[in-house]
Amino acid sequence: MSQPIVPNPAQLVARAMAQADQARQAGQMAEAERICRSVLQMQPNAVPALNYLSLLLNMRGELTEAETLIRKAIALLPREAT
Repeated sequence: MSQPIVPNPAQLVARAMAQADQARQAGQMAEAERICRSVLQMQPNAVPALNYLSLLLNMRGELTEAETLIRKAIALLPREAT
């Protein structure tokens, strides 16, 4: 009997970011933001979620929070945040 394959945290984050991007492309900015914030509740240092949420907030004009998030992403993983 085989055990189910459980995705690793990076795979879960990647899937969530794909969903957030689909929501953004469909004009569902609040849903995209909700997805990013959900990821960050579970994994506060998830660079893809920090980066994507920063992008969303920047698009909305919330520059202070966007800058805070992108700076955190850069500090955690400089090459991935750019």
